[in-house]
Amino acid sequence: MEHSVPREVKVFGTGIFLITWLFLCGLLITRLDELSYVSTEHLLLMGTFVLLIAAAGKFPLVLTSKVMVVVDTSLIYAAMLLFPPPLAGIVIGLGGILGHLLSRTPLIDLTINSSTTALSATVAQAGYILLGGQIPPEFTSWTVAIPLTGAAFIEAFMERVIISIVLSLHFGASIWPTFTKFWQGALREEVALYLLGLLTVLVVLVYPWGLLLTAIPVALVYLSLRNSLRLQVVTRDAVEKMVDVIDRRDPYTAGHSIRVADLSARIAMEMGLPWEEVQTIRAAARVHDLGKIEIDSVVLNKPGRLDDKEWELMRRHPIVGAEIIARFPEFTRGADYIRYHHERWDGRGYPHGLRGEEIPLGARIIAVADSYDAMITDRPYRRGLSRDVVLAELRKGAGVQWDPEVVAAFLRVLEKEEEAGTGDDTVPVPA
Repeated sequence: MEHSVPREVKVFGTGIFLITWLFLCGLLITRLDELSYVSTEHLLLMGTFVLLIAAAGKFPLVLTSKVMVVVDTSLIYAAMLLFPPPLAGIVIGLGGILGHLLSRTPLIDLTINSSTTALSATVAQAGYILLGGQIPPEFTSWTVAIPLTGAAFIEAFMERVIISIVLSLHFGASIWPTFTKFWQGALREEVALYLLGLLTVLVVLVYPWGLLLTAIPVALVYLSLRNSLRLQVVTRDAVEKMVDVIDRRDPYTAGHSIRVADLSARIAMEMGLPWEEVQTIRAAARVHDLGKIEIDSVVLNKPGRLDDKEWELMRRHPIVGAEIIARFPEFTRGADYIRYHHERWDGRGYPHGLRGEEIPLGARIIAVADSYDAMITDRPYRRGLSRDVVLAELRKGAGVQWDPEVVAAFLRVLEKEEEAGTGDDTVPVPA
């Protein structure tokens, strides 16, 4: 919600919006004579791009319950190559504004996102021209690949710089770590979008209104992909809701899985793991206790020590959870992290007694996050320990129960949050 956005973000967003549009309008005024050749057909084509970019903003692909990806990159790239400056930036900016208006997003989102795409494309287009590119492109030599690649890289770079600044202002984090995490995303998908934009350029150059013909199969593929992603989201949400129900069976552990997932993700990010691996670890941590579904509530909430039979049942829950989760494509990669998250660095854990680096790194990360939350919260058999006591226990157990590098990373996470004055349990996810 807009009222929760820090003042610094609003000032930055307003500033970049004004700078972008003042620059584009000023450039347009200075180049009116050069742009006098623009025909009615060109204006209609630009209007079409505005509508298509707006439609892409209105109908994003939902990747998770918290993350949406606006698949407008190909259209922005195509507009940047087809229309001269500053018309390309104006088309892209207007398309972004219209898309946000149709989606009824908060004003701050509209100002930041629309101006970010317009400014990034304008700078990238300038780089494209400086590298020898022509508008529209001429595919008469392989050397055209140099400005085309340069334009794509500059556009992606600029967007990441601006959004990294916004996230840093919002969360009080350092810019560089936030920026580097943006390069750990879905590279293949982004390259595919730029190639689709190049294909769009080729279609328009051969037959401008062929763009409308290509829109039909693209729309069909988009709808198919969106439905597939929706099914994945529904499945993931259903599994996570199941885990939440298990957590709520014990009033002491309500919200435990959510907290462990967020802590695990922050540790993984601190250790510099690739973004896709961070998400795999987070997803596994979110459902790490799913195997407790077969354990009776009486056992889970027992205030005293478990007997041998009860303890044997409890020791099976990582195996059961991994076996269940392996059946769902969204969680398959993290099944072993669930299976081994109760193993110990010294080999005295369960279910298989793995030791050291025999234990998958994701499982070692979840183990630290799980142990921290378990120690600091109330349980049926004891009150939650103080933060200082828990941290002392983690330091003492580093190299014995837990991976010392993971513990060190976790302590750095807490230290950085204290320095930044944040204790937020949420993890910003670049899209």
